[in-house]
Amino acid sequence: MQKEIFIDTETTGLDPIKNGIIEIGGVIRYDKVYEEFNFNCCIFAEDEITASALEINGYTEEDIITFPDPLDTYTLFIKLLDKHINRYDPKDKAYFIGFGAEYDMKFLRSWFDKNDEKPFFGSYFWHPPIDVSILAAQYIKNKQDRTKLANFKLKSVSNYFGIKLETNEKLHSALIDAKLAMKIYNIVTK
Repeated sequence: MQKEIFIDTETTGLDPIKNGIIEIGGVIRYDKVYEEFNFNCCIFAEDEITASALEINGYTEEDIITFPDPLDTYTLFIKLLDKHINRYDPKDKAYFIGFGAEYDMKFLRSWFDKNDEKPFFGSYFWHPPIDVSILAAQYIKNKQDRTKLANFKLKSVSNYFGIKLETNEKLHSALIDAKLAMKIYNIVTK
C-alpha cells in the first residue's frame, strides 16, 4: 500500500528557519482513502514576515494574528497524520509529494522542530520527497515542448496540461496548489 500526501505550505518568506508557515494544505490518498486537509496557522514569535511573501499568498499580518496558535495547528496536523500513519512503524510512511516539494518539506521539518517534535518528522514521511515540478519537466522535455511555457511556475505548468482552476479557487492557497500538483502528477506518472 503506497500512501501519498500531496502537500503545500504557504509561508512568510523563503527561509525555513527565519520565516514561518501560515497555511498547510493537501490530500492524503491510498487504497480507497482520499482526505483533503487545510490548516491555517499563526507564526511563532521569532518568525519573520516578508512583505513580498504576503503579496504572493494574499494574506496580511492582520490575517495571520487571527490564525490558531502554531502548537494548536501542529496538534491537529499530527492527529491527522496519526490517523493514517503509525509513526512507530518504520515501514508505515507516506510519500511527500508536491510542486517544489523540497521547499515545503524543509519548512515542515523546521516547523516540527519549532514545535519540539524533532524525532518524529521522519517517522511520517519517506525521504526524499517527490517533486512534481521535476517529473513535469522530464515529461515536457520528452515531448520537446519546453518552449511552449513562458516559465515553470505552477500556473504555467497546470495550463500546459489543461488543468484549470475552478471559479472560486486561487493559486497560492495550500490546498489548491497541492491538488494542482496531484493532477499534474497523475498525468506525468501514467
